[in-house]
Amino acid sequence: MNPDFCLAIITREIDHAILLVRHPERGWELPGGHLEQGETPMQCLEREVKEETGLSLSVMSWNKKYYDRGYVGWMQVPSVITEFNFDDPNVVDVSWWKDNPVMNYWDPQELTDLRRWVLGLKKAQEF
Repeated sequence: MNPDFCLAIITREIDHAILLVRHPERGWELPGGHLEQGETPMQCLEREVKEETGLSLSVMSWNKKYYDRGYVGWMQVPSVITEFNFDDPNVVDVSWWKDNPVMNYWDPQELTDLRRWVLGLKKAQEF
């Protein structure tokens, strides 16, 4: 059964910073969104990341257990990217974060937990 939504935790290989998007009301959050009819989780996440950040990335691993109704996909960029060509009216900024920002809607513990999950994958897979 497909999830209701998919989120991306996008890390930068050189320093493990994560990429967040700023929604005008909800503030900083992980890129992602709801699946469209007939869409797979992979298609959803790749589409949402492209719309919200301008990046074309692939999922390296899935966390299907953190959220009851959603999946989190880990994506990684190998270098420093500082310009983002996003095409989503619900995104007003895109930025790398080494620490958790002040968050309006989401619990910062979610970012901490998901960072740990990614670091565990990297250590286990020697990324």
